[in-house]
Amino acid sequence: MSKIIQIICLTLCYFFGANLLAQPANDSCHLARPLFNLDNGCLITNFQNATFDIISGTCTPNDYPNVWFRFVAQGQDVEIEVMANNDAYITLFDVDQNDFCNDSLMDQELCTTNLLIAANRLTIGRTYLISVAFQSAGISNFTLCIDNPVPSSIPPNDLPCGADLLPADGSCYVGFNNNATADFLNPDCPSSSESSVWYKTFLTPGHSRLMVTLDVRFTGNYSMFLSRFNNNNCNSYPIIVGDTLFCDDFPLRDTVIFENLSSNTVYYLQIASAINASSNFSFCLFELDDPGGCGVNSDCLDATDISVMADEPDTLCFSGCNLSALPGPQDPDFAGTCYYMENPTTWHVITPDVTAAALRIILTS
Repeated sequence: MSKIIQIICLTLCYFFGANLLAQPANDSCHLARPLFNLDNGCLITNFQNATFDIISGTCTPNDYPNVWFRFVAQGQDVEIEVMANNDAYITLFDVDQNDFCNDSLMDQELCTTNLLIAANRLTIGRTYLISVAFQSAGISNFTLCIDNPVPSSIPPNDLPCGADLLPADGSCYVGFNNNATADFLNPDCPSSSESSVWYKTFLTPGHSRLMVTLDVRFTGNYSMFLSRFNNNNCNSYPIIVGDTLFCDDFPLRDTVIFENLSSNTVYYLQIASAINASSNFSFCLFELDDPGGCGVNSDCLDATDISVMADEPDTLCFSGCNLSALPGPQDPDFAGTCYYMENPTTWHVITPDVTAAALRIILTS
């Protein structure tokens, strides 16, 4: 009798041990299999005798048996496909980076069957977990493929704050907007400014216009505008200036003149195209003189003398122009036009005659 009991015990122990040994190596979250080939890499995984561990995705009907994988994101997009004879329930988890398998700190990114596609959802360098579940643990093997592409390099001046400072002295430059993103669409042609890059420039005193010549190789619609930022805060919303919003659909040499600008103000030039028309281009920047010598009295020391002489009539008229003039005094401790002149300012000196009892100034513009 004792021999029979021994045989039964040995037989049971053998089967239980075989069962345990037959479980997948990544049956537990803590044993999640690392994925290293994230460029359409595929692998075959054993699922025989898998068990449920810690958590299911919301698309999984019950606590089905599951196995685990982990990877470090090299891009913001990921595509995960599971190929098997039965439906696979794929769940992508964002996890605590110091405690991967703490289910109270897991955030489900997405849960779906057979094919999971998450666009612009991942943070590069962060570890993510994948749970693959089936209704039955009797499935022997399945194939898992993952594609987590490295993002294409974007231009360094994709955003206004990355713009290079270029003098408007007639110099010419080359640029490209391949893989550039959409930032502040051109109001006149938003679809022609989905792939934009930025440059910044300035005018010297005595100049109020900027001429841009643009040679393009775009394969579709493109656009250009000039803007400035309040307090030169390039993270704020741009203020479009220059009286021109340029849009075109035929690639050739274009010449655009932006008017009514001020000297020593930083301007941001956006050159853009439709997202499927990006390419290389070249452009030249020229500052143009003021018509009629505008802005020559933009400094207090250069104030224009409009003194009233004794033998002149009671009312005198003078013409002036503040195009390209420098900003006036800007005292941060005071508010109001007379203390904070951030707009182009010109100066005039007035000396009334000895009999004047009052001075009235009327300004029309």
